[in-house]
Amino acid sequence: MVLCMLTGITVIFCSMLGQIINERIDPRLKAAEAAGTSEVTRV
Repeated sequence: MVLCMLTGITVIFCSMLGQIINERIDPRLKAAEAAGTSEVTRV
């Protein structure tokens, strides 16, 4: 059970870290955030 919790926390942390890195690298993400849209809703 502890292993499952640690794995979940690690996945969430790495996902957040990846999102932060992508926002710093890709200027389109900042423009979409400023416009109030997201990749998910833009279909």
